[in-house]
Amino acid sequence: MSHEAKMPSEKIDVASSTEHSEHVEAVKQVHTDGTVDMVDTHAIGGELAEMPAGYFRSIQFIGTVVAVCTGSICAYLGWVLPANTL
Repeated sequence: MSHEAKMPSEKIDVASSTEHSEHVEAVKQVHTDGTVDMVDTHAIGGELAEMPAGYFRSIQFIGTVVAVCTGSICAYLGWVLPANTL
């Protein structure tokens, strides 16, 4: 007997909120614990073939990676250095 739980999903058209009149095509995802998520199909992502050529070598992508790594290093050192001296 397999213990894998299949998570059913279906596409539905929902209004984003009562304040907006636009409709969003969403995927309804039911989890094993009974919770339900509504995810906009535009937020799921796309295919690698749809990416622009050279995206992962662009200055914007490399700059984002460097900024995130530098921020993580600074946050780590900002905690470790003072914590070791106390």
